Amino acid sequence: MLGLESERKLKNFLVAVGDGERNIEFARASLCNIADFAPRSAFERIDRDGSGQTDSREICNFLRDNGIHSVLESEAHALVLFFDNNGNGRLSLDEFQQMVLPCEDNFLRNRTLDRPSRPCPRYEVLPRDIETAICNVI
Repeated sequence: MLGLESERKLKNFLVAVGDGERNIEFARASLCNIADFAPRSAFERIDRDGSGQTDSREICNFLRDNGIHSVLESEAHALVLFFDNNGNGRLSLDEFQQMVLPCEDNFLRNRTLDRPSRPCPRYEVLPRDIETAICNVI
């Protein structure tokens, strides 16, 4: 049996987690509702070394390119580890898609995956609205 204070803290924690999940799902849906967003292009934009995988350093560089300097590499690394299914400390395209695509709206997810992608060479950027929406998801 929990005490009243523990019960209140648990309730606040669960509400905060629920709010965070709702907000990230909204950010993912907003990103996918941009008609020109293609996950492969976004992945290539972040994967600047062209290795076919991205890591916390590349994610931090992407965020900094977009004016976000408050994210520590250790925080980006924790994000990578959360979505890293094979434990190599890097995200493949499939793992990246798990991070940026909606979890609850399969129609939007599939529609987004079906979009054609355009290559994003090393020194190019995506349209501003897409870059901002990716930052919001991250």
